[in-house]
This record gives sequence, structure tokens and C-alpha cells, in this order.
Amino acid sequence: IRSGGLPGGVQGFGNDPVSAESNQILMAFRQRMVDAGLIAPTAPIPTPFLGTLLLDTSGPTVAFPDTSEWFRAPTREGTTGNDSIEFSYAASYRGRFFDERLTLFGGVRRTNYRAINTAYQNGGDVRQGNWSEFSANTPTYGALFNVTPDIVAYVSASETFLPTARQLNEVVTNQTTGETRGGNVLNAPEGKGMEIGLKTSLWGDKLSGTISLFQIERSGLVIQDATLINELQNFNQAEVDAGRPPQWFRPNGSPVLPNNNPQIFVNAGLDRVEGLEAEFVYTPSRQFQVIFSASHFFTREHVVKNPTAVNIARGGTFAGANGLNDGRDAYPDTLPQAPEWKFAGWGKYTFTEGRLAGFDFGAGFEYTSKDLIGLEGSNYDTVYADAWVRFDAAIGYERPLRDGRLRAQLNVRNVTDEEILTGSFGLNPLREIRFTLGYTF
Repeated sequence: IRSGGLPGGVQGFGNDPVSAESNQILMAFRQRMVDAGLIAPTAPIPTPFLGTLLLDTSGPTVAFPDTSEWFRAPTREGTTGNDSIEFSYAASYRGRFFDERLTLFGGVRRTNYRAINTAYQNGGDVRQGNWSEFSANTPTYGALFNVTPDIVAYVSASETFLPTARQLNEVVTNQTTGETRGGNVLNAPEGKGMEIGLKTSLWGDKLSGTISLFQIERSGLVIQDATLINELQNFNQAEVDAGRPPQWFRPNGSPVLPNNNPQIFVNAGLDRVEGLEAEFVYTPSRQFQVIFSASHFFTREHVVKNPTAVNIARGGTFAGANGLNDGRDAYPDTLPQAPEWKFAGWGKYTFTEGRLAGFDFGAGFEYTSKDLIGLEGSNYDTVYADAWVRFDAAIGYERPLRDGRLRAQLNVRNVTDEEILTGSFGLNPLREIRFTLGYTF
């Protein structure tokens, strides 16, 4: 977008009021970039708009521009959404057999879901088309068996589904031919889980714990239908480039263009996580307790990817980033934020006699192996968080006071003040110190 303004229908914007206002906003945005020294007076806005921009900071009077207000401008309402109604009921059974050594349980939930699209028109949301309905049954079942009085074996399985906020695709219409695309009902993503394991309680309940092997799958994930969206965008863009008006329009009256994607999705993909988990609590005396847990995900992958994310070299429709196809998919096979190994432990000792009676001391740790965070930038580069370990500690004091008990506790999280990147919300806080004082009566 260059200085001097834009005629309607050029550079991806049409002649409708929404596009005209978008042109005005972008021209004002471009001028602010010029005023801040980020681009030359005759230069176009870089793509992407908020990509890397170079600013000469060597001058003693250089000022960094405040970009927080650049995109704030009045725009015409053109939102879409839907209304939905959900109703469910369930039944379950539990029975014991063989002198109550075997317990069987099962149940099923019936869910009915209705959805209808809406679009913002004439100052309010207007429902589009008819209500669409679907129902789903999600069972849960399993068994427990007392191998010995101290060891219980168990197995369980369950199915779930998650109705999404956009259960019904919006309808886009070719205003020349009357042809429509979209409008179909999306299935709810489904989940399946299986678990088998042992529960123990040994040595007079001094040692208790659980060891389990599990598998979790999610299928039919709701993902943007990039193939259809690209087809409609390219068609309209070709019309605009030829000096003709676009033909495919969204329900709110705006054309389908690169800056105005229709809300059309598909059910695609299969994610799977498989692993082992263990947790033990050891309490050899009333004064001392140790808690330890561990998990190992030996499978954590996109088993079946959305075809729009699979490279064209492997039968998908993804053609690379920024005009360069290096053979990679849009995202790796490994699931993000699912580390291969995790360990945690905590120990606490309470003094019940002597000068330290009433004091308790605790210490623990948490370890996570190297983990995929996600993607960064328009080149679809993978970003990993290094393995990390964090140490925590606590000291407390408790004593009776009148008719209640007074307790004071000091907790220190991240004792060694390590910088830890977990992949969620940036860096974890550095050393945290918290003091609490409470009285129970």
C-alpha cells in the first residue's frame, strides 16, 4: 500500500463499505510508520504488517514509536458467530462380584446439541438458515480387581466429545451464479482414553501409590479449511486484478479476500499420547513423609495431520512459507507442550518434641525434559524449551493458641533463582517468597 491512497478493489480490498474503511485505516497506519522512520515515504507497508522493521538507534535523539494505538480505529461491525443449545443425561452401573473382589462399573451419557449461525446486520445479530442438530453417546466402563488385600489392579476406558463454539460453518455465496459453499454441520471433536494399572497400599498404609499405562487420542479436530478458503480467495483476487468486482461474499456482505477469511472449518487430524505414570507416598512415621511422581510419554504425536498442514510433496496442500517450499509440513509431528519425561518430589519432616516441637521443614524439586513449545514467525520455525529443574523449600510452625491453632509458613519457590521456560505464558517467575499466617478455631 503506497502513498496517495487506494482506488476501491485494489490490493485485495473491494468496493464495499467495510473494505473502504479498511483502506483508510491502513493508509493512516502507513503514515504513522513513515513518521516514525520505520519505512521510506514512498515505500509500501512490509508484509507481514508487524514483521521485523529496522530502526536506526545510533542517533542520540532517537525515539521508539508507540505502536499501541496504531490499529485502533472505528470499523464497521461485521462479526459472525452462532447460537447453541446443549442438553444431556446419563446412566451408570456399579456391581461387585466374587466376594467383592471384582468391581465392574459402566455408564453412558447422551448429549443433544443444536446450533445456528448468526451474523451482525443492521445493528444486531441475525440468525442465518435453520437449526442443525446432532446427538452423541459417550460411554465409560472399567473394572477393579483385588489381587491381594494390598494390591488392586484396574482397567478403564472412556469416550468424550467437545462441542465447539463454531459447530456450523457459515455460508459464502457467489453473487453472480448463486452458488453457495459451506453451511455444513461440523462433528464435535472426539476423544478416547484407556488406562490400566495397579494401586498399592503396603506395610500398614506406610507406602501407597499408583502405576499406570495409558493412551489418549483426539480425532476430528476442528481446523480451518485452508484449501477451500484459498480457492475462494484466489478466485476473488483474480477478479479484482482483472478490474472486475469480487463474486464470493460472506453473510455480512463483505467479499472473501486475503484479509477477510470466511469462517469455514473441517474435521481432520488424529493426535495420540501414550505413556507411563507413577506416584508414591511414603509415610514411615507421623513425623516424616515423602511424595514422588514420574511420567514418561513415549508417544506424543500428530498421527494423522490436517491435510492442509501436510506438504504437497507428501500428498497434502501446504506449499511452504513465504513462497519457499523446503519440504517441511506446516507443523512438526511431535505434539507441543508434551515433554517426554517429568519428575517431581517433595519431602516433609515435622518435629513433635524437643526445642523444635511444632516446626516442620519441607523441600522438593520438579524436572521437565526438553519440550517443543510451538512455531515462531511466518517461516514455521520450531521452538523448543530446554530441560529444566526447579527446587522449592518451606518452613512452618504450628502451636495451639486459646481454643484454636496458629500456623505460620514460609514458602520459597525456585530456590536457586533459575530462568525457566515452560512454554506457557513465557518465562516462569524467578525466586518467589511467600509468607502466610493463619488461625483455625
